[in-house]
Amino acid sequence: MVDMMTPKTLTASGLQLGWKRQIWFILIGLLGAGWLWFVMSQHGIGLSPDSAGYLAVASNLIEGKGFVSYSGEPLIVHPSLLYLLAVATLSFLFGLELTTSALVLNLLLIASTTFVSGNLTFLVTNSFLVSLFVCFSIILGIPIFQVFICAWSEPTFIFFLSVAFLYLVKFIEYRDKIYLLVSSVFVSLACTTR
Repeated sequence: MVDMMTPKTLTASGLQLGWKRQIWFILIGLLGAGWLWFVMSQHGIGLSPDSAGYLAVASNLIEGKGFVSYSGEPLIVHPSLLYLLAVATLSFLFGLELTTSALVLNLLLIASTTFVSGNLTFLVTNSFLVSLFVCFSIILGIPIFQVFICAWSEPTFIFFLSVAFLYLVKFIEYRDKIYLLVSSVFVSLACTTR
């Protein structure tokens, strides 16, 4: 009896997504980044008390003080280490203000999250139309779009978790252990973000 879950059977069933369709996900992601840029260019990135704390720690990182808060205490309340490192690195490498670094990071993340989510949805549903709907819901949906407007660690977490799920589904479908390893790495990255 032939095993119905072999990679050969799954590849033959049409689960492969061609590059022409993936360009749609890229274009929708870029449209989302453009829309986000338009919204934030009017008033800047959204700041909350958490955002101010993140940016203060990122500023201390750039100054070489380490992971310390605005009051000089070690960072233990908000363990968003990877988000802080990303904002500080962008600021340091490109000479950007911290708020601009957070804005640039969110622009990259909304485009990347849209692309990854489109691919993940296609793998799960095998429907290009459903995948397009998910991509548009990311860039036009108020709850998730509001998260990308602010200097929060949630966009980074959402991106890493989306990539982790994408590779977990690939592992389930194709039984290649490298997919499980990649999924595990992105789960750990998500954990260092939230």
